Amino acid sequence: MTGFFVPGDGWLHRLHPWPKVLLVLAGVLAPFVVPIVALPVLIVAAAAGALTAGLGRGYLRNLAIGTLPAVASILVVNGFFFPGAEDLLLALGPFNLTREGLAFGVPIALRIVAAVAVTIAFVMSTRPDDLMEALIERGASPKLAFVVLGAIQTIPRMHDKANRILDAQQARGLRTSGSFRARARAVVPLLGPLVIGSLIDVRERSLALEARGFGARGARTAYRVLRATPADSVVSALGILILVLLVVYAVARLAGLLP
Repeated sequence: MTGFFVPGDGWLHRLHPWPKVLLVLAGVLAPFVVPIVALPVLIVAAAAGALTAGLGRGYLRNLAIGTLPAVASILVVNGFFFPGAEDLLLALGPFNLTREGLAFGVPIALRIVAAVAVTIAFVMSTRPDDLMEALIERGASPKLAFVVLGAIQTIPRMHDKANRILDAQQARGLRTSGSFRARARAVVPLLGPLVIGSLIDVRERSLALEARGFGARGARTAYRVLRATPADSVVSALGILILVLLVVYAVARLAGLLP
């Protein structure tokens, strides 16, 4: 199971996972630190990096799927229901779209898009098992690395399991197309096996890991050996520098030294 990873030979794929971890940490932190005017620049930079790395339409599709629901809900809730708003922009029956609501919601939406744009580029260009090995190489607990690996693979695993259950239910005569009511009824027979199957899967994976000595102490060997290049060292140093600058900038703003 490779999660959202897309095989390729772009510059992101060739990077060692560790410098990519540093870059994604900086990319997730930056939208919540830098001024609002810089948020579109961060989004464009993340998208440009992903597209030049060969992630293509799949990246744009995942970005849209991952951000549109959250962005739409933020803009609708704040735009129409912001408390105390008075500057009316648009009236839709009993609902009023206000400038104050959009002024509050748009920066939040842009921050989410910027953070998700970087994260999607990371998970699509990094093999989960390589990420796990990179974290262990840097001294992380194998259990912590496995938790990170499991979190990345959760959605793809559940998606694949749901598709298998849906195919099995259709083979037994379950109707999954037609009216909205028919499709809604099809969800109930899907949820039970999906939840129970996911719990069984977690238990089986835990037993398999313990049987292979996952919790054992002592030196470990790795099936996949990751080699860092001079370019990886340069990118790691750049990632650390960006993180330090972001932290210093955030502290200076909190202290009132910067506007």
